[in-house]
Amino acid sequence: MLTTIESLDPLLNLLLTDKAEWIYDTPVNSQVEQKLRALLVKLEDADKILGIHVCAYKDGDVLIDTTVGVLGNYDPSHVQPETLFPVFSVTKGVTAGMLHWLVDKWKMVLEDNVAEIWPDFSSNRKESIKVHHVLNRTSGMQNALASLVQDNPMVLCN
Repeated sequence: MLTTIESLDPLLNLLLTDKAEWIYDTPVNSQVEQKLRALLVKLEDADKILGIHVCAYKDGDVLIDTTVGVLGNYDPSHVQPETLFPVFSVTKGVTAGMLHWLVDKWKMVLEDNVAEIWPDFSSNRKESIKVHHVLNRTSGMQNALASLVQDNPMVLCN
């Protein structure tokens, strides 16, 4: 059963109550979250998503913290707030955006060596790699784990 806050749209509440078993039981923090839940229900009804966890903060306050669905077609376990999802390259855009924000705020320079920011990075002859090399994928590290994976392809799963 969904927990709701006052003044939320009763029609949306009715729609969401029908899918209560699909939505993890957490409080609805805002009208935006209620609308998001309704959208996620529509996406699930159209077989567009299986499971997702969305969390958003503004000025330290939780606006959205919604967990819905199942882990997959072959794993019907419900998604939990602590469920980990493999995100792979999705983080590249977020990382690049944050680095450019730091550059705009003069907290970092793209010509800085990564090892100046992260001293342990300098091991294995990486001390001259600059921030811009990592951002534009010219650091020479694209095959850093190639021999390791060749010996044991499952090593990255640990």
